[in-house]
Amino acid sequence: MASVPPDPAIAAWDDGGNNGLDAILARAFGILGGYLELNTIFEAIRLNLFEEIGAYDLPMRTVIYKVRETITSEGMQRQTLEALFVKLPGNSELRTWTGQHVPDLLPLVPQATFETVRPAYEADRMQRRVQSIERNFEKFGTALTLDAADKQVARDIIQRLQELDGFKGAHDALHQLQMTALAELQRVAAGTTPPAIRAMSILLQLENLRTAGDAIRARMSFAGISPAAAQARNVLIDQIEKIISLIGRLDRENPKSAETAASVLRSLLRQQMAQFDSLLVTTSEQIPFGAFASAIARLPQPATILVNKDLKEDPVLIANIQSGFQDVANRLVMRQSVHRYWQQIDATIFNVEELLAGSGREIEIEFHWQNIQSLIGDIARFPVEPDVTSVLSQSGIDVAAQIDPAQVRDESFRLAFSMFTSFARVRFQRADTALLEDCGLLRQLNDPLKALLS
Repeated sequence: MASVPPDPAIAAWDDGGNNGLDAILARAFGILGGYLELNTIFEAIRLNLFEEIGAYDLPMRTVIYKVRETITSEGMQRQTLEALFVKLPGNSELRTWTGQHVPDLLPLVPQATFETVRPAYEADRMQRRVQSIERNFEKFGTALTLDAADKQVARDIIQRLQELDGFKGAHDALHQLQMTALAELQRVAAGTTPPAIRAMSILLQLENLRTAGDAIRARMSFAGISPAAAQARNVLIDQIEKIISLIGRLDRENPKSAETAASVLRSLLRQQMAQFDSLLVTTSEQIPFGAFASAIARLPQPATILVNKDLKEDPVLIANIQSGFQDVANRLVMRQSVHRYWQQIDATIFNVEELLAGSGREIEIEFHWQNIQSLIGDIARFPVEPDVTSVLSQSGIDVAAQIDPAQVRDESFRLAFSMFTSFARVRFQRADTALLEDCGLLRQLNDPLKALLS
């Protein structure tokens, strides 16, 4: 009689402390309302966290460890993994882990469903993670005392968050100019636009430029701004003012004037959006969240904070603040790394485009394509972009295949590479937007940190 093969779900669940599952679940539920959400999921498989393991006063990472032990003892590994996978359909880390350890569960959440719900899921998790940190700081009040060195780490975070907010504001203002002023100038450059309408439109775009400059100045003027950030602000505002002056001297009824205005604005946006994009990533890398998490971890749990046993809200624990900051740091590292890989891909695509437009040798194109393939592989290793290879392959170019040098001059290849370029840049824009959204949420931590220092 043939033996029944072992269920992979059992081994994967039981080894969760080593294969990454515990950490994934601790991050998933280490958020505002995470205890009750986790308990609701487990109640469906007849397990009450609070009654059976006393989760009301335990850090989330300890709760997950005890849950895993309890589930193992009751032999409910597969049911538990199914319930978690279905209830967290947008969790890219859990999906990647499931594909590696229990792939037969993947059809429970089709790829299309995952792609649809993931953006909202990730935004919700980040928002609630930040809210959890805010709430814990508020509940502790004056019960937390940092030493001088740790207070300086907190001040560094505050300064970096302010600069991050400023860079994001500048980037947003430039993006708004791209979507409004530049698009409108290109539209009225057409010879069919009545001269009076063209002149009025150019006047309006001058106002849009002035508004953008004022917004950038206001967002990036605060006490303690670093010389580098102040210089970046001043250079940008100076360039905007020069464009305003140049456009103001043009004959606004002439179509060539609109073309000229669009051209100089396009050059400004291309240069400065890339500049502030880079500053945003670099600044986010310099925020010492990891160091502050370690500082928080050294603090004792204040005796004045009562243990919550009414199960109406999450417990107030030092360990959860520490985990929250560490989770934010981990999330940013992933976003930053993916963003930098996309920047390299975009630069390499530009090289290929130039070679295809000119007389570049086929071996050069092949070399650049191999670099693109390597960078895509680097991105695919991050849970935030698990499906990047399959998505880019929809462009008509198999990103896992080598290029035939003999075909790179064919029109069919040019068209396919053009479509690949569009897919890649849309994906880059998504990664850029995700990082910007995370950075926007992080500024909510400024006030709790300032209160901690007061």
